[in-house]
Amino acid sequence: MITIVSGFMRSGTSMMMQALEAGGIEAVYNKSRDNLNDKFGDEYYKINAGGFYELSRQQYLHPEFPDTCDGKVVKFLYGGIPLLRASDRMKYIIFMRRPIAEIATSYEAAFGKKHPEAIMELSGHLDKIQGILMKRVDVKLLVVQYHDVLKNPIEKFQEIKDFGIPIDAELSAAVVDISKYRHRNA
Repeated sequence: MITIVSGFMRSGTSMMMQALEAGGIEAVYNKSRDNLNDKFGDEYYKINAGGFYELSRQQYLHPEFPDTCDGKVVKFLYGGIPLLRASDRMKYIIFMRRPIAEIATSYEAAFGKKHPEAIMELSGHLDKIQGILMKRVDVKLLVVQYHDVLKNPIEKFQEIKDFGIPIDAELSAAVVDISKYRHRNA
């Protein structure tokens, strides 16, 4: 079993990775990606203070990816999902969703510019990716709304545990920090 956290950037994927790791699953990532905190943050603000939990492009493109992550959790952002090859290993995918307007605001605050894509058109694209995942026989999909995790982390991580992810729900929930929900719709 491979656990994959996916979604669009700024939708809580790193928070989910950190929480699953705290709950007892080994996370696979490359700490060099955390240099984005230094590049875009300062002493008062870190884009992802807990880390980005990402691999390098070469690691994602490795022919054995994600099969080398058996028994572990790995982050694989939404854009790569169509490239996720089929295998006999079941992939449990937690697909993070967040209102697109919040993603756009968070992205602009984090990186100091608007996203280069037409970000407001992403909702339909994310729906399409979610539909692809729902049809795959080697994928078990759980869609998780970012704000639901923040509102009731214990309940959400118990749901994730019941979904089949072997975590300690209380340890995972302890990672969630509502004060980091800075860019939300009114």
